[in-house]
Amino acid sequence: MAQMKVERINVTLHPDSVAGLDELCEEVRAASTDYFGRIGRSTVIAALTEVLIENKHQFEASAVQDNASLKAEIKRVLKNAEA
Repeated sequence: MAQMKVERINVTLHPDSVAGLDELCEEVRAASTDYFGRIGRSTVIAALTEVLIENKHQFEASAVQDNASLKAEIKRVLKNAEA
């Protein structure tokens, strides 16, 4: 199997968001004996980003005026994401 190419980026998060990510990762580790690999912050961020991109046809750029409206639009897209 060919190795997937990745591009590293820096992401700045509020400390509460980092703590929330760490809790989520710990919950997955504790609950799943079947998860292959090591789930970490970057895995969660990558998965969320991939779901958003897969459903970008639902994203309404005109609804975004600031950070709060961007978050609201992303939440809307993720809520309606195709399973």
